[in-house]
Amino acid sequence: MTDFEKVLMNRDGMTKEEAKAERKRAREEFYNYINDGADYDDIEEMLDDYGLEMDYIFDLL
Repeated sequence: MTDFEKVLMNRDGMTKEEAKAERKRAREEFYNYINDGADYDDIEEMLDDYGLEMDYIFDLL
């Protein structure tokens, strides 16, 4: 389990399965952003939509 998933479970009350699915969606979104030429600010904003800071980016790699 990643820190990304742990935060979603603890903060948002998600189940383990829900948090894992949400991380998978975020990962796909991250790679779509990268493929579309996103920069640091774009990725930071994407993570901010999840209420997370850039420290959690490594959980999406």
